[in-house]
Amino acid sequence: MKSATSCPRPATLLYPQMPRPKPAWLVLALLAGGTNSPLNAEENTASYQAGFELPDYTAGSIHGQRGWSVEQGRAEVVDGAGRNASAGLVLEPLAPFSQATLLLDIPSAPASAGFLDFHVSPAATSEVKLEEMLDIDGARIGFYRNLQDQSHGRFWVFNGDGMGGGVWQPTAVSLAVDAATGRPADWIRLTIREDFVGGSWDLWVNGQLAASRAGFQEPIGNHIGSYVILGDTVERLVLDDLTIGGPNPLGMDQD
Repeated sequence: MKSATSCPRPATLLYPQMPRPKPAWLVLALLAGGTNSPLNAEENTASYQAGFELPDYTAGSIHGQRGWSVEQGRAEVVDGAGRNASAGLVLEPLAPFSQATLLLDIPSAPASAGFLDFHVSPAATSEVKLEEMLDIDGARIGFYRNLQDQSHGRFWVFNGDGMGGGVWQPTAVSLAVDAATGRPADWIRLTIREDFVGGSWDLWVNGQLAASRAGFQEPIGNHIGSYVILGDTVERLVLDDLTIGGPNPLGMDQD
């Protein structure tokens, strides 16, 4: 369990910092081999794409499919769980508490900076718990409602100090959700740019910039292609249409 301490470099956000402790959550580790190619070259070539559809993937555990291995917990390709009733990757937390760990070999993963672009179907928690809905390499993202408004979920980010600590900060991006379940009516597109050299990351939600130059929680250094994704221990999280690397998926004007 990681603790949150003060963050020395503020991210570009709308609201003030609010320090809180960090709990342990569902973990997926995507292991990839890094490259030493220049930044521009890395960002012009997609390293990995997954729609979780036939013939590349089959329904059931993703273990053994296209380089994936499930070391712990459960992660399954489920027909009809993805966008437009396609297949999606379902991360289901196991009771009483279990962390799922996946490994994925990507020989050409970006080493210095790169984009991740994907769609998620999450649930906003019923209160601000300051725990991640998703975490990639210590780029931690929360999705919460508040007691006064259960019909909207706001995105939060954890602005890390690169030494294991940091603070949770709310963004200006809020989406309508079902007041009973906390789930939005539509899929949410998340785009993350990770700068491993600068030690920061940016987040776009449905193409809207939510955070700029937020810090990683842990030391990153020169990236070796090891992606760590954390999901919900209580709610089901579904991923679809994953792209790692390549040019800015939102266009040059979004840089």
